Amino acid sequence: MISKALSAIVGIFTIFIGLIMVLFFPYPVFQIVKSLFSSSLPADTMYVLILGKDNANAAGSDRTDFIGVLGLDVNTKKVFLLSIPRDLRVDYIGKKFELKVEKINAIYKTYGLTDLENIIGELLEIPIHRYVIVDYNAFKTLGDELGPIKILVKEPMHYDDFQQDLHIHFDPGIVEMDGQKLLEYIRFRYDKMGDLGRIERQHQALKAIVESARSKLSLFKTASIFTKLLKEDLETNLDLAEVVALYLKFKNLENINLLTLPSKLTFKGDLVVDQEKLNKLKVNMRTFNFVAESGKPRIVFINNSTDGRYNFEKKVNSLIGDDKDVNYEYFFIKLKESEKYFKKNTNYLLILSEDVNKLKKIEKIADKLDFKVDNKFKPTFSKGLDAFYSLIYELSKSRIYIQDADFLILLGST
Repeated sequence: MISKALSAIVGIFTIFIGLIMVLFFPYPVFQIVKSLFSSSLPADTMYVLILGKDNANAAGSDRTDFIGVLGLDVNTKKVFLLSIPRDLRVDYIGKKFELKVEKINAIYKTYGLTDLENIIGELLEIPIHRYVIVDYNAFKTLGDELGPIKILVKEPMHYDDFQQDLHIHFDPGIVEMDGQKLLEYIRFRYDKMGDLGRIERQHQALKAIVESARSKLSLFKTASIFTKLLKEDLETNLDLAEVVALYLKFKNLENINLLTLPSKLTFKGDLVVDQEKLNKLKVNMRTFNFVAESGKPRIVFINNSTDGRYNFEKKVNSLIGDDKDVNYEYFFIKLKESEKYFKKNTNYLLILSEDVNKLKKIEKIADKLDFKVDNKFKPTFSKGLDAFYSLIYELSKSRIYIQDADFLILLGST
């Protein structure tokens, strides 16, 4: 009797769960279950065309505000996102075989998605397996679902457009953003760096979203967000089974290689492909082996001791000596807010570069210092990122900016 009652309860519960799934997910549930047991991905190495559109400005809504290629290696779990400058001029052969030169962000509006896929595929010499067209309003959904999203604002950002009812106001520092604030940050485009500055902010926002997603995403939340975005803000030929399969493959993702397509200015002021640099990048995109070009490493020394300025500068100079193969600078500052992460009078080495040759050069300097094992690390999603952000924020308040540094050394007591 008890067994029958228990079976009835289980049956009712199963039906209840099934109804929830059918009501809340417009895709058949079997697609999710299928992905748990077999990958439905088109290839072990996938390349996805990502197009961003900002429909806040209806007049320009057919132009692609962001163009990029997402590369995913299923076997090695490596991922890259290549951003392509909107103003890049590319050759296009029309239907009547006439050669035209177009800005790449006009191709989608003028010739359509298929032609844009072909142009980018030929330019990068890779197959385009899938596409995703996303409206910037999707960032609002992502920010609300996964937020607050922590973003390091590097400089004052202030802009008002009363016609679009767009008001953006951020001061330097770490800002915890909800969906609306994240959308404003993505839309900002009024700085000295122009398109490259926007690409850097987009990369920064994507990294922050991935960081937050690591702790907040689950299988069914992934499916829920995907189906919610599909209603208004997303167009794609990825199906739900593929999205779930990608989540299962990359849910423990540690890092995304964020790249920008190499370009240069002509004498006429046109932005064109830097073919020599692109040829090197093509190899990396096929092998997923990204190593920056070697050069002199840039080292930034920060005081982390109770010593005076004289002793701090003396120690820096003794560490560098006559080494002309490094660029360095140092800042005498008394850290306060970062002390909860960095113990006073202790040496720390933060590794911000993946260049093997630069790492070898820093080892010569590091060997002269006493580092505990845990005090030498590369800030990642799983270790040290909060400490790094805290330090960056405190330094920025003193107008010290280190975003171009390869290595950051906090010098303890002499």
